[in-house]
Amino acid sequence: MRAISGRVVAAVGQALWWCLGCGVALAQAESPATRFEGAVGLTLRHGPAFLGSSDMGYHLTPAGFLRYGRITLTGSGGFTTRTSEDVERGLAAELARRGKLRFSVGLRYDPGRTASDSPELAGMGDIRSTVRARWSARWDPNPHWRLTAGISNDLLGRGGGFVSDLGVTRRWRWGHGESLALGATLGAGGPRYMQNWHGVTAAQSRDSGLPAFEASSGLRDLQLTAVWRTEFQAWGQPFGASLGVGHTRLLGSAADSPLTRQRDFSSAAGALVWRF
Repeated sequence: MRAISGRVVAAVGQALWWCLGCGVALAQAESPATRFEGAVGLTLRHGPAFLGSSDMGYHLTPAGFLRYGRITLTGSGGFTTRTSEDVERGLAAELARRGKLRFSVGLRYDPGRTASDSPELAGMGDIRSTVRARWSARWDPNPHWRLTAGISNDLLGRGGGFVSDLGVTRRWRWGHGESLALGATLGAGGPRYMQNWHGVTAAQSRDSGLPAFEASSGLRDLQLTAVWRTEFQAWGQPFGASLGVGHTRLLGSAADSPLTRQRDFSSAAGALVWRF
């Protein structure tokens, strides 16, 4: 079984690198003036320690991305290029454009979860970090609306399973680089993912005092977001800023889990980056 899993991981990895190679070829076909760009700055977030936690806090982290043609690299999502194209989290490559449809593939680092993230996780042990492969599609029926769908899977076989998402966004643009986007995203998880993140095993129940709970696959959450972005000049340099708020409602096993202290919660984030 381990040999089979290893071959599957190797095959998927080779396919991903082939896809990224295709992205490089597409990037080289673009004009040099628009081929490369980047941004660096800081993001301040306020939200729960984990999905369903009542332990809320602030987190200040480095932010930014690099883009080479249709390939992007970033530590976190939520950024846009100079042309207002969304930047996917991790290492991603746009593979193809078919009219208003776009297809992408990428690699994402999943940091997992540690019991030290919150007192509410005492006795739950750690969830190992892993690397995820993500395939996504995007449809822009007109300049204002966008539909997205994606699925990602644990490449290293560390119990992460797969997760998927389906989203819709309505965007308004005005002025120079200023926009407002309202979005809704529905998330779902497979049985291994849901049990890993929202289930409680017999051993965990004994160590944490929480009742044992077997999470099942299905819907995980519904997220509603509003994000305002702007571009401006300061000290002769280009900058970008964003402010966003969101509300999440947990669904299915995620909502019923004894780990969940609040099924509904809000979050907020602000970012400032220098573009180059």
